[in-house]
Amino acid sequence: MKQYIKSYHLFLSQHLLRWVMYLVYPIVFVGSFWWLSNKITTAPAPGADLKRLFSLLIWALGNLIVSLEIFVDSAIFGGIASKDTNKLEYLKTSVKGIPCLKKALLFDIIRRLGSLTLIVGICCHLSQPYYSWADAISITLTFFTLIQLGLLVTRRFSTILVAFITASAIYVFLPAVTVLVRLAPVLPKILLPVLTGFTAAALGRWLILSKARNSYYDTRNEKSVLAD
Repeated sequence: MKQYIKSYHLFLSQHLLRWVMYLVYPIVFVGSFWWLSNKITTAPAPGADLKRLFSLLIWALGNLIVSLEIFVDSAIFGGIASKDTNKLEYLKTSVKGIPCLKKALLFDIIRRLGSLTLIVGICCHLSQPYYSWADAISITLTFFTLIQLGLLVTRRFSTILVAFITASAIYVFLPAVTVLVRLAPVLPKILLPVLTGFTAAALGRWLILSKARNSYYDTRNEKSVLAD
């Protein structure tokens, strides 16, 4: 696992960003959710629908998680699968370039799933009895799926505008998807995001690795030679 972390840190090279991703991110999100949920339950407004209020908190949490994951990824792997990327150039200097990229991409998936499990799990626990552990698992996997689908788009472009548009599109669907997942039977609401989430993650990893391998062999040179 140490080699996977080292490979990931070649891309996540900013020490401040590491502190944000590993420590500040989960503490701030969970702490904010705890503070708001405590306010809701200890001093509820007259006629307040606590179940609806906690649903709004979960949606807000999802929006914040999607925002952070997508925009921070722009600083780590953003544009890595684009045509004009230069993030793969230094990998060509070593025969360990592709293996390093494989490990970094895999640890990125593990880190994201771990962060989501921790944050969403604690927040759903604070939301009991309105959210169960089955809800926590399905919501975690749903957030993971939406983020991975978003990264399929943002990693193919190097502009931050694409990240903003992608995140905004996810915001539109997030409330409805969260409600549908919560109301669905236990087995489908867990299996469906598992299949879609890990398929999107595997596809994104494959596309980046294909781009990296092709960068070692410039097919344009072959075409120019054949043309001559």
